[in-house]
Amino acid sequence: VNGNIGYQGQGRARLEKLFYQRSLPLLQYGGVMVFIVPSYVLDAELVGWLTRHFAELRIYQAVDKQFRQVVIFGRRIRQRDQASDAVKATRGLLLQIGQGDAEAEELPSEWPFLPYTVPAAQAEPEHFYRVTMEPEQFADEVGRLQGLWPSVDTHLGAAQKALRPPARALSHWHLALALAAGAISGVVRSRNGRVLVVKGDTHKEKTLQQEFTERDDGSVAETRILTDKFVPVIRAWDMTPGSATRGEVLTIR
Repeated sequence: VNGNIGYQGQGRARLEKLFYQRSLPLLQYGGVMVFIVPSYVLDAELVGWLTRHFAELRIYQAVDKQFRQVVIFGRRIRQRDQASDAVKATRGLLLQIGQGDAEAEELPSEWPFLPYTVPAAQAEPEHFYRVTMEPEQFADEVGRLQGLWPSVDTHLGAAQKALRPPARALSHWHLALALAAGAISGVVRSRNGRVLVVKGDTHKEKTLQQEFTERDDGSVAETRILTDKFVPVIRAWDMTPGSATRGEVLTIR
C-alpha cells in the first residue's frame, strides 16, 4: 500500500488519513506497507493507527527532501499481537518526527534488517476491465445509424403534441423553469435573427459523503451517505447563419 498523496483538503480530514482508512482493509494481515507522507502529518491520531495496525515499523527520510516526506515500512498485524514496549518506543519516535523535534534517519543504501516477507494472497486478485471501441467498429455504427438525425424528433421533442399557450407572458423565472423541465423545446428565433435549437431537461445526481469511525478492535468502519440532487440542464444548438458559434452546443447548468 503506497500512501504518496501529499495534499491537504480545506474543511475536511487530510487526504493522507482518508487514503489510509480506505486502503487499510485492502492489505491482508502479514502484508507489507510502504507509506510515503509528509513528516508533519504524523500527529497523535495517525501515529495511533499505525502503531495499532502494524509491527516492525521503521521510518526514514525520503530521497527527495523538498516536500519533507518520510517513508514508513510496516507489517500489518492484529492489535492483540502487539508488544506494548515496542509500541511505546515506536509511538514516541513517530510523534517526535511529526512535531519536528527529531529527524528520521536517511534511507539506507543496504537494508540492515531481516527483509520483510510478502505473504501469498489469500483471495483472488481483483480484475480491472477496459472497454475500447475500435475505430472501424465506431465508423460502422455511425454509418448504420447516420448519427442522431433519424431520431432528431425524439431527442428534441419536435414530434410531441402541440401545447396550449400560456394565458400571459412568462416571467424570466417561469421561462427558465419551463425550459429546464423540457416543456419548451424546438427551434427558437430571436428578434435579432439568432436561431437556436433548444432542449431542456432535469436529471438526478447523487452526492457522496463518507464518514470513517474506528472500532474497538482497531478496524475502520466506513459509512457512505448518498443524497439526491436535481440538476436542471438547458442546451441550445446554435444554427444562426454566419454565426461564429454556428454548430456549437451551448449548455446552461
